Amino acid sequence: MFNPDKLKIVDFTQSVLPPAKARGTSVYCKGIEQRNLIEKTLSEGVISDVIRLQGTDADRNKTALLETKSKEFANARENGVYIFGAKRLGEVVFKGMQVLGFKVWGFVDNDKTLWGEDVQGCPVYDPSVLKEAKATICIASTVYTHTLINQVKGMGSNNLIQYSFLSLFSEEWFPTEIPYRNIFEDFSENAPRYLELYPMLADEKSRRVLTGLLKYRLTYEPNYVAEISDPAESQYFDDELVTYGTEEVFIDVGAYDGDTSQNYHELSGGVYKNIYLLEPDEALLAKAKERPFADERTCFIAAGAYSHNGEVSFDATGVTDGAITPLGSQKVAVVSLDSLDEITPTFIKMDIEGAEPEAIRGSQNLIAQHKPMLAIAVYHFGEDIWKILDQVRSINSAYKFYLRH
Repeated sequence: MFNPDKLKIVDFTQSVLPPAKARGTSVYCKGIEQRNLIEKTLSEGVISDVIRLQGTDADRNKTALLETKSKEFANARENGVYIFGAKRLGEVVFKGMQVLGFKVWGFVDNDKTLWGEDVQGCPVYDPSVLKEAKATICIASTVYTHTLINQVKGMGSNNLIQYSFLSLFSEEWFPTEIPYRNIFEDFSENAPRYLELYPMLADEKSRRVLTGLLKYRLTYEPNYVAEISDPAESQYFDDELVTYGTEEVFIDVGAYDGDTSQNYHELSGGVYKNIYLLEPDEALLAKAKERPFADERTCFIAAGAYSHNGEVSFDATGVTDGAITPLGSQKVAVVSLDSLDEITPTFIKMDIEGAEPEAIRGSQNLIAQHKPMLAIAVYHFGEDIWKILDQVRSINSAYKFYLRH
């Protein structure tokens, strides 16, 4: 296990950090203020725990975390399971449980319209059925985990397993969901990058959010996330950071059905110059065109943002997780934002299922020359939090960085 006391702290004078691989286990900072913050952080808290994972075996660390749920898995073998969540992820859990030999008593869901229905030939129950259940409850959600766990515990049961632990149990049958991809591999390979990231964040709230996320990633304990989360409606538009005005040009990359642009329109009071929506799924873009904000100031572009202009394979799911992937079932157009003539954005939002680094490469000129505000999703892969910051900083070192959840 790596000893944090052996880290080398390096002051650098260049405007841009050296590449991550070149920094190795050294920690680069700029100025005495950042150095003092790094040294203080090293002596306390979760980042020291992360640093100690440098060079360790990721699979062994996953196994150690999985062992914290050994009692619940043993009970599932003996008394079977209920699956809380009867939709997409619930069906994944059901199929995996069947293959692995666990008895499934049924689904549970808060959606009353599903009660009495069958999913995969298995009944859907009112959650009250769990009050007397000896079975283990499997939480088939990654978005509402904290809420559902509290609901189950409120009915007197602590015998539960959230989906993230099922992925540790069998990646083959419970594929890792987006928020958990590559977490422990990243800690094993890149732990010092988190210590560098900490002082680069521009406010105390950002550092608190980072600390909470790291605690969560080490333990999968959802209370840590609940403590640092903002309301969903403020996603992309932190009211302390985002300003509006008549000259604002908003580019919505990964526009989905126009929900984010609708939110921008409402929060700005309709005061802006233009909104551009990029969405490669034309069925979703058609829905966006029906939104009430669509007017002569709005431009809809049937393409994804990428590092270059052309075509890529795309998996169109019809919901929020459509993604560029080599296994995609269709070809879609992609464009670099730098190639969009005569568009000078003041604000770019990107949430594109892991393609953010490619889209940033295609926006280098805009970022370097015009420094638009950027709201970029950094949760699709474990390393995105520090890697995307590195990428933007290497293009324009004048940015200030904030982290919100």
